[in-house]
Amino acid sequence: MTLDGKIKTTLAICFLSLAASAVSFGQDPPGAPEYEAISLLGRKLVSPTAAGAAIDLYRKALADFDRNPNEANTVWLGRRAAYLGLYREAVRVYSEGLDRFPQSFRLLRHRGHRYITLRLFDRAAADLKRAAELADSAPLEVEPDGIPNRARKPLSNTQFNIWYHLGLAHFLQGNFAAAVDAYRECLKWSKNDDLLTATTDWLYMSLRRLGRDEEAAQ
Repeated sequence: MTLDGKIKTTLAICFLSLAASAVSFGQDPPGAPEYEAISLLGRKLVSPTAAGAAIDLYRKALADFDRNPNEANTVWLGRRAAYLGLYREAVRVYSEGLDRFPQSFRLLRHRGHRYITLRLFDRAAADLKRAAELADSAPLEVEPDGIPNRARKPLSNTQFNIWYHLGLAHFLQGNFAAAVDAYRECLKWSKNDDLLTATTDWLYMSLRRLGRDEEAAQ
């Protein structure tokens, strides 16, 4: 082989190596399963096809995670997978994250949320109860929005989301008394009208389910 040919071959190998790295850096999300969950009526629930922008954000989250698989990047990788409708994949990401960060109330909060999406209410309640215990002494923590509102100002906080989803898990289990307790605690973390409205609505419905109409009316 001539010197010119060797140079061309070397450049070609370098180009292919860089191309492979680029594919790995921005790889597509895993393929969707046949269905994500079984509804309470026994129907298979299938996620819609994700939009291009959501896939780009997933790729960025994956690249960030590959560079540094810390707690925050694990949370975001799971969130971006969930926004693509890949809820089982999100649970897998959070579960592997909890192997590395077993005391993470943030990972438990998000995995519990997605267990609700998958209709696994017992697992959701267990995760969210544990998250509440671990977050008990933590200061109020604003939670960034994955899908920002028009004002681009986050409205919720981690503690609110733990108690809100714990109440929801109990409600969907039919454990309305536990839901009432969770939503009363959630009121303490409902720091604006949006959160207060959401929490009060679920508290009202839980009390009505228990036949505690006077309390509900209040």
